[in-house]
Amino acid sequence: MTDWAAQEGAEIFVLSLENESPATFTSPAARYFQVDIRDRESVRRLVREAAPDQIYHLAALSGIPESWADPRLTYEVNVAATWNLLEAAAQLKRSPRILFVSSATVYQSPSSPDAPLDERAAIRPSNPYSTSKAMGELLCVQQVEAGLSDIVTVRPFNHIGPRQSPAFVCSSFARQIALMEMGLMPPVLQAGNLDVERDFTDVRDVVRAYWRVLQKGMRGDVYNVCSGRAYSLSWVLDIFRSLTSISFRVVVDQNRLRRQDTGRFCGNPGKMQLQTGWSPAIPIERSLADLLEYWRLCVPSQTPSGTSKP
Repeated sequence: MTDWAAQEGAEIFVLSLENESPATFTSPAARYFQVDIRDRESVRRLVREAAPDQIYHLAALSGIPESWADPRLTYEVNVAATWNLLEAAAQLKRSPRILFVSSATVYQSPSSPDAPLDERAAIRPSNPYSTSKAMGELLCVQQVEAGLSDIVTVRPFNHIGPRQSPAFVCSSFARQIALMEMGLMPPVLQAGNLDVERDFTDVRDVVRAYWRVLQKGMRGDVYNVCSGRAYSLSWVLDIFRSLTSISFRVVVDQNRLRRQDTGRFCGNPGKMQLQTGWSPAIPIERSLADLLEYWRLCVPSQTPSGTSKP
């Protein structure tokens, strides 16, 4: 997000975690502030100092397994901290436009697997993460209805691309393959349910969507960010196989299976395309290739000598 904003000539302020080093970021155009967004006074002070015209609120605990492991922390970061930010923004003399990044996981599992979900689909979160995002959306509705904030909400479906955490499935596959290529792990890829189908969008297209919707989206409205196409994880794995010269077998790790796992989960991007003119431009094959290349570059510097766990 910072890279794109810098290209657009924006003055950028980034609020990051207290234990997260600014050195991990790559944009020299941004100013970084280390703050725990659960700290109300710190957030208020920094928002007042930055006095932004726009706020992109992406800070969250975003892993579903992690949300089950610590639901309280998930609600503190994703709900209470969201309130801290909205409250601080509402107290500025000039109210900034805010993008709240929710999640497509707030939707109820589709009754028909062939029907892509649009923004009118029922909301029925099924885990602490999706529940926290639905609660965050309601905070935004409250602020907009009270006339206190100008907020646009997006519900992104799955996204992929360089720099993605290996906590997410495609990045996990790519990292494991990169480790295998370097001889740092045996040729056995750990996976979960490969039959599920997901709607993937390249993260670089997602960033463009966030920027575009904050420029052209309607105040108080909600937009899906997705491709409108679903791909099985077995198909994704076949693409990765075609990108490497090594052979590997796949084993199902029970720890990677989720409590609830919708078979096919696909979004309808029509509203976003119609109202903002955005549509994804990067094909999934390129996204997967770039993701694998990213891990090929990262593994030598991130892996100590010896063995490494996937």
